[in-house]
Amino acid sequence: MRILLVSHLFPPHHNAGVESYTANLAGCLAQTHDVAVATTRKVPSLPTGTIRKHSVDGVPVFEVIQNLDYDAPADLWSDRRMERAFDEILREMAPDLIHFQHLMYWSLALPRLAKKRGIPSLLTLHDFWMLCPRMGQLIDQRGELCEGPEAKRCGPCMASSTWRQPAEARRWMGRLQAVRRVTGLPLEGLLRWAEACRRRVGGAPRGTGSVEQRVDGEVAALIGRDVPLRKVAVDRCWSALDAVVSPSRFVLDRVVQDSLPALRRLHIPHGMDPGAFSAASGGRTAGPLRVGFLGTVAPHKGPRVLIEAAARLPEESLRLVLHGPDASPRSYADGCRARAASLPHVSMRGPLPRGKVPEFLGTLDVLCMPSLWFECQPLSLLEARLAGVPVLVSDLGGMAELVEEGKGGGRVRVGDVEAWAGRLAELSNDRERLRAWRASIPPVPTLTEHVGTLAALYAELVGQGPASG
Repeated sequence: MRILLVSHLFPPHHNAGVESYTANLAGCLAQTHDVAVATTRKVPSLPTGTIRKHSVDGVPVFEVIQNLDYDAPADLWSDRRMERAFDEILREMAPDLIHFQHLMYWSLALPRLAKKRGIPSLLTLHDFWMLCPRMGQLIDQRGELCEGPEAKRCGPCMASSTWRQPAEARRWMGRLQAVRRVTGLPLEGLLRWAEACRRRVGGAPRGTGSVEQRVDGEVAALIGRDVPLRKVAVDRCWSALDAVVSPSRFVLDRVVQDSLPALRRLHIPHGMDPGAFSAASGGRTAGPLRVGFLGTVAPHKGPRVLIEAAARLPEESLRLVLHGPDASPRSYADGCRARAASLPHVSMRGPLPRGKVPEFLGTLDVLCMPSLWFECQPLSLLEARLAGVPVLVSDLGGMAELVEEGKGGGRVRVGDVEAWAGRLAELSNDRERLRAWRASIPPVPTLTEHVGTLAALYAELVGQGPASG
């Protein structure tokens, strides 16, 4: 079977949860099927919609340039350039089935393009992007949980977000693309070097290095006006799909509650390859509590909550190590780094290569997930379980769905620094509780089991043909 996996981003340039899951799925499927991946990447010296081809671990990858150089808010979910590129990929590959992992940076019209060609498709819900155009997290511009899409909420929220490149950056991209057309020189390396130099000397990012937007009343009004139109586009997207799946019942139920029509939907938990984690082991009975964080250094992931919680505890009671890439804009990560530098028992060590994750988990007594958004089924939580490491999570969404208090971990009130400090102090003083948690860690489905379930669904969808509607 020829299978096309579609993701917003993909390794090696991006290694967050959806990207890593898609890479794992592609590698496993490629053992018995003809698999390719379609993804996007920002390359300012090439026009949006340009298709480049390469491979990752033997899997063919169609990389479509997406520079976020939008003209209007509606381009966020209806980008004709990306639609044309996707249709070209379909013509070239002629897949039997398409599994969409994420439509962000693409277009909500992609499933309809597949349906026009008679190709069955399904979508995995990894977050709430089908409801929330602000990165799919249902967190507003104030950092508070959002009830759902509504014109008066979405307008100001999106207008204050990094929804597109500013005018100066778009002008510079046009110039860079002209230079590349004339010279044929790839300019990405030079741009990365220039941006790294600017950061080292303390300069603010500019040009193509920043997508930060200020609140704009006119843009807020435009986005508010387009919210009902986005809902129409979402509904048309649903009608073109043959099935929707999610690893989280919470996410599936929330999307069903808000907008999902009567189409086939399935709860399919993620699976993981246990082999890499077999050597990882934690669990000491003395010394400082070894606490870890593994995730993007961004407000919605809550690392500052964890840093401030550690600041309230004696330095001899714990050691906190945070690994993860900085989100853009980097002001939040810079603040976290400055605060961590002032605490002798806290260290931030940047991104962690995927192959080093088992080793890092093996050094921990507990992994913390202080996320401020609902999450879905975080892969780092499953990895911690495979490594035999208990977890502390926010009492929210997909994290609370996975973690029952006392069984392999515990829950903490979301965003409450004092509550997090209290739980860490308890664990530092009560290693027997950690031992009990470690002994009660629930099993994790294997990647083989997970892919087997999906492959059976693929075969069924290919057999039944495209959905009607």
